Amino acid sequence: MSIRSGGVFGASGKGSAQSGAGGPAPRIDVRDGILLREKTFERPESALGSPYFRGWNILKASMHCHYKDILSRIATPPDWFDENAVPRWGRFLPFSVANFYAKETALAEIRCQACQRIFQVAFSELNMQPPRLKKELGEEHARLAEVIEAKLLHYGDPPNIDCCSSGPTMNSVPLRVLEYWHRPSTPYHLPREQFSRHQANTLETKGWVRDPRYEVALRG
Repeated sequence: MSIRSGGVFGASGKGSAQSGAGGPAPRIDVRDGILLREKTFERPESALGSPYFRGWNILKASMHCHYKDILSRIATPPDWFDENAVPRWGRFLPFSVANFYAKETALAEIRCQACQRIFQVAFSELNMQPPRLKKELGEEHARLAEVIEAKLLHYGDPPNIDCCSSGPTMNSVPLRVLEYWHRPSTPYHLPREQFSRHQANTLETKGWVRDPRYEVALRG
C-alpha cells in the first residue's frame, strides 16, 4: 500500500500534486524528496481515517557534526548512526536509539550523493522527515510506518565521517528500510498465561516488536 505520488514528483523534481475532488490543495514543493513548503498528500483509499495528511514545517537539511573525538579513539568503523548522526557500534536494537521515548524506530540504508558510500542510520519520531506530518482530521501526527509507506522517509545530510569533501554537505539518498520496530502498549489485559508468554517473547527487545511489512525499498 503506497501513496500515489505520480503528481507529487514532477519531471523537474518540483512537487505539483493535484488534489482529488473535494480534497485540500497542495501547499508545499518537493525537490529530490525534500519537503520545502507545506503540502497535502493523499493517503491510500483503503486506509482508515482521513484520506489526507499534511506536513506543517518547513524542512531545512543541516550538516552533521564530525565526531572526531569518538572516531579517533575506535579503530573499527561504526556499524550504524543514530538520529543525530552519532556513530554507534554493535547490533542495532530499537531501544538503543537516541529518542528514549520512541514508539517506532527504523534502521535504514542511505547513500552519499558524492562518493556513493553506504550508511546505516536510525529513525524515530525524533528525526523522521517530514517530521511534522499531521493527519487532516484530528491533527494527529502521522506514524513513522506511514511515512515509510509513502516513501517520504529522508535522513537529510549523511553522517559526517569525512567520507569525501562535498558529501557531508549534500542530502543523502534514501535506499531501503532494513528493520522496522514498534513498541505496542503492554497488554496487561491478557490472561496471566498469555501475558507471561508475551513478556518472555519480548524480553530481549524490551517489549519492541519487529514488523517486516515496512522493511521496503525507498526508491524505484
